Amino acid sequence: MFNTIVASDLHLSDFEPVDFGRQFWKLYKRRELSFDDDFLRMLGHTASSAKGPVELVLNGDTFDFDNVTTLPKDTPPGEEDLDWLMRLRGLGSQEWMSCFKIDRIIAAHEPLFARLGEFVRAGNKLVFVIGNHDLELNWCSVQQRVIDALGVGDDDKAGARVVFCRWFYLSAGDTYISHGHQYDPFCSLRNPIDPMISMGDKKSVRLPFGDLTERFMLNGVGYINPHATSNFIMGFGEYVRLFVRYMLLTHPLLLWTWFWGAVVTVWQTYSHFLRPAQRDPLRVEENVAEVAAASQVEPATVRTLNAMHVPSAASNPLRIVRELWLDRGLWLLGILYLASNLFLAINVVWPISPWWIIVGALLMSPPYVSYALS
Repeated sequence: MFNTIVASDLHLSDFEPVDFGRQFWKLYKRRELSFDDDFLRMLGHTASSAKGPVELVLNGDTFDFDNVTTLPKDTPPGEEDLDWLMRLRGLGSQEWMSCFKIDRIIAAHEPLFARLGEFVRAGNKLVFVIGNHDLELNWCSVQQRVIDALGVGDDDKAGARVVFCRWFYLSAGDTYISHGHQYDPFCSLRNPIDPMISMGDKKSVRLPFGDLTERFMLNGVGYINPHATSNFIMGFGEYVRLFVRYMLLTHPLLLWTWFWGAVVTVWQTYSHFLRPAQRDPLRVEENVAEVAAASQVEPATVRTLNAMHVPSAASNPLRIVRELWLDRGLWLLGILYLASNLFLAINVVWPISPWWIIVGALLMSPPYVSYALS
């Protein structure tokens, strides 16, 4: 019988180099703020004080693939060159891209992986429950890289004590452990039993709306920590103060970054959401059985829990548009468009200053303000 420790949301990523022109850019990714040593001290203390072997359950978002924006120097043979979006916001979720990202994460946290490997070789168990930010762990090759980094790849007994679970784990037959993203409409994944889709002619991991928002919006706004909701769910005045204090001189085109990032997020969300899952019809039962075995439940339980997830927010396009504030942005653009046309119409018969466009926009703005505040 194992003593169980559960830790969640480590969000291990690569480290961000210091940008002296933007002192606070992605400060949350700096090496000096790493908590690896603190985590290892906690693990060492609990393992040494436990009576018997320890089961460490890393309950989702152990790694943050969405936050790795570094690009490879060369693409692998046979793979297409990176498109403009990848060059701006990081790699997608194809297998070789996920392998590149986990290699970056491992290289940044080598002491942590080495100590976790010692932990496993000492007779303890390590369970990775896959969350929404580390969905790319669904690649077997990525899992193998983690096992190799732990140093247990050549030890069958130790390797068997490293387990990867799709989205939940049942400990000791009575404790249900889940990252919880399947109960969050913004992070819920369609069919986590079969998480792969085909993007063009390339197999990829399906990603939910919340992860795509981090990739295509928050990765371009490096002053906002995507892992602290209080840092990006703010009121209008707080956003203005943040912009004036940190971004006015170093990121003046923030509104443009937000707008095109939001449009791309919508496009990518439905590119992922609407595609059918890739599955081998001859291995449906085997796949469910594999998920059940890793999570220590019966296959019927896997099907039941899969059916219990909340519908994705992507099933309601208006909800997605409102969450990204695109509705406000498009309405504001509409007001400016109408005010400009009104000015042009009046200017034909009565020449007036272009500044009257602002007056026209203000006269049309009360319904917009009422909607935005609601």
